[in-house]
Amino acid sequence: MTPDHPAAGGAARERGFTLTELLVVVIIIGVLAAIAVPVLIGQRTSAIEASVQSDLRNLLVAVTAAREGDAAMDADKVRDDVRVTPGNTLDVVVDAGVYCLRGASDRGGRTYVLDADGLRPQGGGDCGGAAVLTLP
Repeated sequence: MTPDHPAAGGAARERGFTLTELLVVVIIIGVLAAIAVPVLIGQRTSAIEASVQSDLRNLLVAVTAAREGDAAMDADKVRDDVRVTPGNTLDVVVDAGVYCLRGASDRGGRTYVLDADGLRPQGGGDCGGAAVLTLP
């Protein structure tokens, strides 16, 4: 038997972590979590906005195909051709024969507008007129 063994009359040597070591580990985990959470929230918002932008581009292709030249848009054809990400809402707005597409998400993020000037956040300009088609 070793001299540290309790049966040999020696003091038992505990193997484990001290309270200080455990508290240091908990504090380090807390600091890392405080750094990571805001970054993850920002990434989530970026992903939501990217899904709205992607849906608007898909809607643009469907509206362009449905118009077939200068003909009026066939709303039923557009509904059949476009799959909207769950939580996103898209509007087709017509004002004086000019089409403007507007998209937003009920999960947060900004509202986007896609028209002849390109894709931009709604604060940079809004679609005039009333929505003639809302998806989904």
